[in-house]
Amino acid sequence: MERHFPKSVDEVTLEFVSALLGRPDLSATSVEKVFSDGVTADCAILRLSAPSGDSSVMLKYAKNSAVTRKMAGCLYKKEAFMYSDLHGRVSKALPIPGSVEVFAAQGSSGDDGTAAADPADVIIAMEDLSARYDCMDAVKGISFEDGAHLTDLVAGFHAEFWNDASVLEIPLCASGKAFNLQKLIDEPAILDRWHNLFLTDSRMGEGRNVDLFPTDKYKTMVRLWKKHGPAILTDIEERVLKNRKLTLIHGDMTPSNVMKLRNSCAEADGAEQLSKFRIIDWQTYRSGSPGTELVQLLSIAFTNIEDLDRLPELLERYLVSLHNRCPAARELPYTMDMLIEDYRTSLFIMQIGLSAMMGPILESLPAGHFLWKAVSTLWPRYVRAGEVMDLPGYIIEMCGRLGLPDAEAEAGGSSIQ
Repeated sequence: MERHFPKSVDEVTLEFVSALLGRPDLSATSVEKVFSDGVTADCAILRLSAPSGDSSVMLKYAKNSAVTRKMAGCLYKKEAFMYSDLHGRVSKALPIPGSVEVFAAQGSSGDDGTAAADPADVIIAMEDLSARYDCMDAVKGISFEDGAHLTDLVAGFHAEFWNDASVLEIPLCASGKAFNLQKLIDEPAILDRWHNLFLTDSRMGEGRNVDLFPTDKYKTMVRLWKKHGPAILTDIEERVLKNRKLTLIHGDMTPSNVMKLRNSCAEADGAEQLSKFRIIDWQTYRSGSPGTELVQLLSIAFTNIEDLDRLPELLERYLVSLHNRCPAARELPYTMDMLIEDYRTSLFIMQIGLSAMMGPILESLPAGHFLWKAVSTLWPRYVRAGEVMDLPGYIIEMCGRLGLPDAEAEAGGSSIQ
């Protein structure tokens, strides 16, 4: 493999691709299409020419941005490990891209003077799904029926890795702590900046600004967090997160990380062998709770926001499917009460903690970037999910259970400041 590591698709050479794929027969490569809307990585479809015929492959690589590469270095390392070491096992339980080759630059900072490898120097070559599949549009959303189908797939994936220490105890699968919440405790002004960004920034677009915490009950939840953040975080980590590292989760299974088979392909001969969905973007997998996965999968998913009122129905569907496929989960037992608590906890970490991770990224983006439109559309879905699952009530009740000062008195307020 050539020593110079390409930092963009323009720097990818024939020699590099030939070595990556183990294809010395390749005579030419050309870029067919580039996908650059990802937060931490870009992708490109590469057309391959050889005497035996033409083919294509999807390359995934880190964004050529120093800020992003530094922030997301561990994510690239995780994805490389999944595709190189866990791919066979995961693909048996969940439909994902196939035909994988992984290259991670090697280096050290030893006595020989060689530089340490940049953890973002990773390129993954995978099956090009674009001929048959389309990425689902998170902003447009999905149907309730597709959400139910994906819920069943996720239950099977979780069943495969349920309490499997051989995978869950791998360091790269560690779930760690709620670092985003801890960052908000260390830097409390982040949350107000995040709130004001959504509420007032003109880059959101005319008429698209949103109040992240629009109801009195939501504002009470935020106020309690500001006052009692350390105690809330301790309860979340000690009582819930440490005790619910039950399975392997994708960690970012939003609709934008799901590809769906085109209708025209579904009707073609042999289509019965093709999965309706493929799950992509494996940078945030870890050991965790089913509720965490379902927050990502369902909370912002649906085109019709009213479909979120049926969240309890989907949680029941998930649990029945999990128990049918995994006797160990049924015997634990992993109950509906546990699933609901996991869901609420994870939704709180998402709604509050997202500011610590996404705030700096969003602040750096120009007007017109797709993420501005995305957040103004997706956040009301988070709020609706929180209302259906009574997330604010869960946090208010937690503070009361913990005996925190003024917890009950806070219930009537209306300002997050």
